[in-house]
Amino acid sequence: MMGAYGEYTATLTSDFCMGRTEVTVAAYRQCRSTGACTGEGPWPVEQDDRCNYSDTDQSRDDHPVNCVTYEEAREHCQAQGGDLPTEAQWSRAAQGDDRRVYPWGSCDPSCSRANYDVNGSPGEEPNGLGCAEAHNGPFTWTVGSAPEGASPYGLLDMAGNVAEYVRGCYGLRQACEGELGCIDPVTAEAECDGDPSRLVFGSSAESSASNMYLYSRGMFFSDYSSGVGMRCVVAPLQ
Repeated sequence: MMGAYGEYTATLTSDFCMGRTEVTVAAYRQCRSTGACTGEGPWPVEQDDRCNYSDTDQSRDDHPVNCVTYEEAREHCQAQGGDLPTEAQWSRAAQGDDRRVYPWGSCDPSCSRANYDVNGSPGEEPNGLGCAEAHNGPFTWTVGSAPEGASPYGLLDMAGNVAEYVRGCYGLRQACEGELGCIDPVTAEAECDGDPSRLVFGSSAESSASNMYLYSRGMFFSDYSSGVGMRCVVAPLQ
């Protein structure tokens, strides 16, 4: 796959398939029910109303699973026969080959394209003036609720709703720019020099319009966040 990111041509050495939407609560619950997902999380809605997971309440089953750790997210994707995307894979799937600043192109964010700004714009009161219009959960939307925001490959919610874990080291920029070019596969985590931070890409419902750009690259230290979820990649069928 060929593309461009910034001033550098990107070459991904292997093809991949990426989930059209973020992993849902229902999909993660199914993984737990089979014993393939063994983590203690996700943090449940009963303890944090901005978290979507519940063993008893199915009202948010079509929302993205959030409040999961990096290890739990990666375990889920591996249980599906894949993994979390690399930084290069995620960037390519979101941006395509025309250097667009948003998955949908260059037009400004709108609520028909993404779920964002749940807390309202800076300086505006009361909070809850963004697309989600909620002080408390759920502030996410069901996955795929903003089809006008699709990426060049038809992937949904790559901006807004929840940001997504990717594999890689924050200190080693791997998203197809700089002298490194585009690295695929990702640098082994053992080579991250013990850096405990995790990479997240994309924006969430908590992001303001000014933080919706595709080149937003997050460094995440917490165990979990209501604004972080996942999508998975797998190898193409032969």
